[in-house]
Amino acid sequence: MRNLYLVLAALACIAAVVARAATGTPWLPLVALIIGGVFLVLALRSNFEPAKEATFEDLDKEQLAELQRLLGNGQFGAAVGQVRLWFRGTSQGRAEEIVKRLAEH
Repeated sequence: MRNLYLVLAALACIAAVVARAATGTPWLPLVALIIGGVFLVLALRSNFEPAKEATFEDLDKEQLAELQRLLGNGQFGAAVGQVRLWFRGTSQGRAEEIVKRLAEH
């Protein structure tokens, strides 16, 4: 959704330049720039939504296999880091809990 908002903001800015060159009126480009600004704010707002903590059930089969491979090689820290990369809102402690639960199986 963020990409759509950014494209619409860019198109509104281009429309403002074209409107100014074609019509010469100052109010039409201003309206287009305001619309572009609204789309830019929407894009930035959608980018900064809070991320949720991961649970063990959020892992798919490929992710479980990757974590089991890392644990099989004795790379507990790398497995925890991988969980945090996949789920950016996950804390260090929560990622460790997920990996420990997988290690128990």
